[in-house]
Amino acid sequence: YVLNKKESLLINLFINNPHRIISYEEIEYHIWNNEVSAGAFKSLIRDLRKKTFKTFIVNTSGIGYRLNI
Repeated sequence: YVLNKKESLLINLFINNPHRIISYEEIEYHIWNNEVSAGAFKSLIRDLRKKTFKTFIVNTSGIGYRLNI
């Protein structure tokens, strides 16, 4: 699969922090410079899961996301 720019940035963020939960705010900062709608944020995660597999990224409710390794 071909990843777009934002998906690539997100994958790199997860790879550089493999055992850590990355907060929503940190993802917003690194991908969009703190300016993103909730829909765009959810869409990025959904599209990346479609291109990889559903359990690749795990949500920790109210905190953020982490890789499922």
